[in-house]
This record gives sequence, C-alpha cells and structure tokens, in this order.
Amino acid sequence: MSTLSTEPSWEEVPVRDRALRHSVAEHVLAALRSGRLTAGERVHETSLARALGVSLSPVREALFRLADQGLLEHRPRRGFYVTELGEKEVRETYTFRALLEGFAARLAAARCAAARGANGRVHEAAQAMLDAMAALIVEGERAGLAGDRLTLNDCNAKFHDSLVRLADHHLVSRAWALLAPTSWLLVPGSRPAPLTRHDVTDWVERHRRLLSLVRSGDAWAAENEAAAHVRVAGETNLANRLSSGGTPSL
Repeated sequence: MSTLSTEPSWEEVPVRDRALRHSVAEHVLAALRSGRLTAGERVHETSLARALGVSLSPVREALFRLADQGLLEHRPRRGFYVTELGEKEVRETYTFRALLEGFAARLAAARCAAARGANGRVHEAAQAMLDAMAALIVEGERAGLAGDRLTLNDCNAKFHDSLVRLADHHLVSRAWALLAPTSWLLVPGSRPAPLTRHDVTDWVERHRRLLSLVRSGDAWAAENEAAAHVRVAGETNLANRLSSGGTPSL
C-alpha cells in the first residue's frame, strides 16, 4: 500500500528535498529511456542511493512517485520493479493518446485561426510556440541522422507536449499529465533499436505535416492527422514489442 497520502504537500516539502527527489527520478527515467533498466527488472533502492550519494528517503519518495505514474511497480516487502506492459495496456495507452491529441490538435489549430491577424499571420504568442515546435523537428532530424535516438525521443516528447500546451485547455493538460512523463512513449523498460535513415525521414515528414495543418488553422484536418499519427506510431511500437520477444494475444 502506498504511503504517499501521509506525505506533506508538495509546497511544504523543503526545496532541497524536492531537488533530491527530482534528481533521483531523472536518473531512473534516463535509465529507462536508454534501456539500461528493462521491463520486469528490479530497481535497487540501496544501490541507487549509494550511486547518487543520497539517503534512502528521497530515493523511496521518487520511486513511489514513479510507481504512481505507472512506470514502476511497488511490490510490498520485495521492492520496486520496472512495469511490464502487456498488449492490452499498450493499446489502451495509444488509443487514449489518439483521442486526446486529436482533440488537442483541433483546439490548437482553432486557436491559430482565431489568433491570425489582418495580415494573415498568427499573433506573436502562438507563433512563438509554432516556431519552437518547428525547431524541435530540425533538432530531432539532426539527432536522428547522427544515430542519437535518445535526443530524437526527447524532441518527439517535447513536440507533443508543446501541441498540448498550444491547445490551452486545462482539462486536456490534466489528462495529458496522467500519461507523463514517458509511459505515453510506450518505452518503459524497452531497449532502443538502431535508427535507419528511413525512420528519421518518416518522423520528420509526419511531424512537419501535423505542424503545417495546425498552423493553417484547419481544425478538423489537424485533429484527423494527429489521431492517425498517434495510432500509426502506436501500432508500430506494439508490433515491434511483440516481434522482439512479446507474446501476441490470440
């Protein structure tokens, strides 16, 4: 049973404790993204505390928070383990993402249309976010062509997070937070595969197409593109998981 309900509120936690907890969580997330921690593997609290030079308290607090986010599983008297996602869980994640991001893209496109001035240009605040998303595509392409999958994954995550923020909808943001920080990428505990030039080119083209539709203000086209974007990526990830050692359902 989680003991998080008895903790002080986030605002009451001393700044140093928050920083330590964040540092531990980021260390574990980096290990998950890189594949150093794999599905079903135990996360050793003592070893983690020793490696980071901190006490067990911030380590356990960070691990419980990651367990709340679905990335780890806490087994009483046994410790913390990397969550093993089955086909049902993976499919639920990306189908929910498709609905959520499709709606977010529609709102973002409508916002761009409403923010367009008399000269046909989007107003400054929305334009800055669109430019930042375009820059993420450029950065992701550069990283991908260099074989840097971790940076490409990071650019991908930031792009989709920016899309949700551009929608400017409180409940959408709250629902999006349920999938944070990496479970929506469908990679907790998976080993990253080598990138091909085709992979990178396809990623760039799909993200540019989605961004173009959002920028154009075509709300329904943006919604359809975003939903299809997520479904295709989800099906591809699921197929890769099943073909690399998973067991397909009958």
